[in-house]
Amino acid sequence: FCESVPKLLDEYTVKFSHRAFINQERDAEKFYSLNENKQKYFNSQSKKIITYLQKTYFPSPTDITIDRLNDGEGGVKRNPTDVVIGFSSKKLNVSLKHNNLSLKHQRIPSLFSQIGIEGHADENSYRQKIKEISNNFYKKTQSLDLNITLFSEVKELDNRLIYEGLYKKTMTEYTKILDRFRKDKHCCRSYFTFLVGNQDYLQVTMSQSIVDLKFFNKIKLPDTLSTTPVNDSNYLVQFDNGFTFNLRIHTASSRMEKCTGKCCDMKIDTTLVKENIKKLTLQ
Repeated sequence: FCESVPKLLDEYTVKFSHRAFINQERDAEKFYSLNENKQKYFNSQSKKIITYLQKTYFPSPTDITIDRLNDGEGGVKRNPTDVVIGFSSKKLNVSLKHNNLSLKHQRIPSLFSQIGIEGHADENSYRQKIKEISNNFYKKTQSLDLNITLFSEVKELDNRLIYEGLYKKTMTEYTKILDRFRKDKHCCRSYFTFLVGNQDYLQVTMSQSIVDLKFFNKIKLPDTLSTTPVNDSNYLVQFDNGFTFNLRIHTASSRMEKCTGKCCDMKIDTTLVKENIKKLTLQ
């Protein structure tokens, strides 16, 4: 929350956790390094957010505690929350996004952990297939030019090689595993909570014109899922509880150095394209 927001809470006692205080001190320098228009923009949109939260969750003066979570919470703990606001023996988990609709940027080799069966007998075989795809892709790039070190250089020589030789083959192996366990309730629910989180929270997405709110509350967990290819780099994953996600594979680094020994440095950009939750827009 930006510099002018605390003025909206003058009648409240607001306390920051130790890590929230440290993070606020750290980020203050970044905020004040922005140009004046950017600062006004963030302040203006933040006012809309805090005014809504105040009217909806704590309309009467009360003690408020603010905690800021670390990025690692979204991994093992599956907590997508950025800020936790405590008030009247309650807490509100808030996920904050700026011009970003992605829920996850998951790594491809970690799929068995994502679906809740890390250490499965077939996990090593899956990882080896992903590695072989990367290694074979690298060999093909060297046949184009031995001096290639960047993915952008591959695109200049043969744009389809990345899509057909790397993205498509990698996503085929990734979705094969999802399809294999598509009716396994444990795997399906584990993957769903990996994508959206395992607790109730409010997602706030801020852009120049509007503030969008999505309420990830009391969501019915799915029993099955299905995958559908869109193109060489995109797949849809549909759950039977009304949620559909788009999975887009992309390189996470500009360099190809990891393609030789391990596997290419890639991530999946996961966005929500259909949901069964309450939404609200603040103008």
